[in-house]
Amino acid sequence: MLKQYSVLSKCLFELKKSELPIIEKLRIEVQLIQTKRILLDHRVENRITGALDSEQQFNNLYDQLRHVCSSWGIPGEVERLKELIREIKEEVNLHMEGGLTQQLSNDKRNQGVTVRKQLQSVKDAFY
Repeated sequence: MLKQYSVLSKCLFELKKSELPIIEKLRIEVQLIQTKRILLDHRVENRITGALDSEQQFNNLYDQLRHVCSSWGIPGEVERLKELIREIKEEVNLHMEGGLTQQLSNDKRNQGVTVRKQLQSVKDAFY
């Protein structure tokens, strides 16, 4: 996920130097920052499946953002960009939730193995 995070940083840089209307810049910036936060908050780099697809999506996002910034914010283009960011956020959340569920399941399984080993060692000590 480091590559995806890096792409989001590049998007923010491109956005800052663009000539888009300030309100549109702020709306897009908020969505990009939220997406970065999701990546950071949940250590998604270890949990997202299909990382190559994810990288391509983020690269497409960067390309579309550059196009929107160079086209001076044509309203339909800006809306498509915001929709793409929303889709990426939703997908990252979806994969993250599935990965988190799997991680919790693995943690519980590992705890169960540890408890069984401890009980066996106590049992062996008394018998």
